[in-house]
Amino acid sequence: MTETPKYNWSCNACKNTVQAGISICPHCGLEAGANGEATDKYRDPSAYLQAMVRKQFEGFISALIYFPIFIFALLVNNQTEKALLFFLVSLLFVILKFQNILRAFKDISYFAMCVMHSSILALGYGFKLTYFSSLDAGYIFVFFIMSCLFNFYLLKGQKGKDALVRYHLN
Repeated sequence: MTETPKYNWSCNACKNTVQAGISICPHCGLEAGANGEATDKYRDPSAYLQAMVRKQFEGFISALIYFPIFIFALLVNNQTEKALLFFLVSLLFVILKFQNILRAFKDISYFAMCVMHSSILALGYGFKLTYFSSLDAGYIFVFFIMSCLFNFYLLKGQKGKDALVRYHLN
């Protein structure tokens, strides 16, 4: 709980002026000094919920795309225990969330193609990073950029946007 302001203040959510000595906006219920996230919740709860679902969806997709490179990098650096732990966490993630993501994509081949290509590029990036000299920096950069482009295409393309809507409805 924040201190009661000793001055008139403007509510960030509803933009009304609140009298000094009152710590909660009487119009919308937002506390004085609330952070941006709390303000967004009060200002437009449905838009806030949609933004949270979008972030969760994008996080799941990015995790699926980049999990292989982390596991590969750990294995190459002889950190087998950490790689196994990361693999088990990844497997748990896939078991718990993968079905929701697959249901969101009507065109499974589109989803599989993007994830497969990104994973292969990420693995190639990890392989080049681990085994080759800095002379191959341009090649590594191309791997990285291509992986990022597939991630962007999967999330921001029309099929990705449609999948986000279906994911939100699940």
